[in-house]
Amino acid sequence: MRAEDLAGALRSFKGAVILSFTCETVPAMKKTGNPYFGRLVKRAHVNGVIGWHYATAVNRQRDRERLATVPPQPEPPASSPSPLSTHPSPLTPHHFRAMPRTWGVRIQGTPLVHYEGKDYLEVKVQSVRYVYVLPDGAEVAPELVQPFLPMRKPSRQELEKEVILRDYRLDHITAMIWGGETIPITKA
Repeated sequence: MRAEDLAGALRSFKGAVILSFTCETVPAMKKTGNPYFGRLVKRAHVNGVIGWHYATAVNRQRDRERLATVPPQPEPPASSPSPLSTHPSPLTPHHFRAMPRTWGVRIQGTPLVHYEGKDYLEVKVQSVRYVYVLPDGAEVAPELVQPFLPMRKPSRQELEKEVILRDYRLDHITAMIWGGETIPITKA
């Protein structure tokens, strides 16, 4: 499948869909003193979900984490009023609200974002495996690259297990895996 055809295929997905894909990106890096700047490619295998709602996923994870930390409550005597009517629920969190996107425009009804003439796939990342590779094919250990990567902003989610949203440029995706089938993605 051509990268241009991938956007059309992704537009046809309705609802949340689990998929995997591989991609190659040039990581954003600090330039000063960086022996890898402009030479490194990050090859990743991503498992995730498309067609999902970010704020809903964060609020569900908040509920799961609160359920795990709330101690069991003793049963009230039969003559007592319902505990739900007299006490606020310990599971009623203040709801997370997503901030507007700082870049790109979400294409309504699709998992795609359009920005400066390019389409991106918005993904809830479940897991990712990656390697950093030099032009000669030599792998570079992540701990050698880490000091040159930009610091991430702190999360607003207030979660132990963060909900990870990432956008992947479609022309950086090298293969899609869904429905048990691997589909290579070509540039032309």
